[in-house]
Amino acid sequence: MFVDITPASRLNPSYELYEELFPQLLRREDEILACLSAQERKQLSALLGMIEQSLDLIQTSEEADAKQAY
Repeated sequence: MFVDITPASRLNPSYELYEELFPQLLRREDEILACLSAQERKQLSALLGMIEQSLDLIQTSEEADAKQAY
């Protein structure tokens, strides 16, 4: 997963909550995916990306910015 943090985003009051929760979420994700090999993780990521595309979901921060989806 890629998350782009800009200096301006750090001024957002929710940034503190993000800063607290995001590392916990990454640790939990690692725990959940620990049963998969590196190749299986790549395959899962590709498959989830295909589903996101088929549902026309926003996949990057650039897309979110362009659609003002925040």
